Amino acid sequence: MGFLDFLMAGPRVEHAKTAIVGKYVFDSIEDQSLKEQIVAQAIKILHDNSPFRVTIEKSIKRFQEMNDRVRYIFIAMAMAELGIDHHLSGFYASFPRNFFSVELYSENIWNTARKILSKKYGISVDI
Repeated sequence: MGFLDFLMAGPRVEHAKTAIVGKYVFDSIEDQSLKEQIVAQAIKILHDNSPFRVTIEKSIKRFQEMNDRVRYIFIAMAMAELGIDHHLSGFYASFPRNFFSVELYSENIWNTARKILSKKYGISVDI
């Protein structure tokens, strides 16, 4: 781990935790229509924040094909915007400026995030 990686580890672990919690909460939702609403909101976030003018169909395709870690950051943001609570006392979602950057985080960052969530909340989710 380089010096820059060391300096950025804290925020990156927080972002990874947000993606993991996003997957955990989304997977625990049983209401299929609510899941569809969350996915639609996540696609809207992706579409509205695209630096290029693209069709909604292209945004849907991009969402479906993206890395799971990136997808669950979008889903976590969508749930936050829709007011869906994660019910984890003391947990605050943290989002990177560029959601796609989480794809580049090292496995060490993801492992640290998983360990923290497992120890504090008993969450065991892998993405």
